[in-house]
Amino acid sequence: MVLNQPFLSSCTGPSKSAEIRLSKILANEFAPQNIRVNCVVPGFVQTPERFGKWERELAKRPLDDN
Repeated sequence: MVLNQPFLSSCTGPSKSAEIRLSKILANEFAPQNIRVNCVVPGFVQTPERFGKWERELAKRPLDDN
């Protein structure tokens, strides 16, 4: 199961953004030599170790009225 809900983490967002930006910079730098640059940034994956933490965080969130 993949969860697309952002959880509060001060390091995950900036590190993902930095990884994406670095891949764009490297792609532009190596393009003249016909070298491709790929970037894989994983999302949240529910594992048995993380399940309890996610359940607690979801329980804290208010329900949207939209």
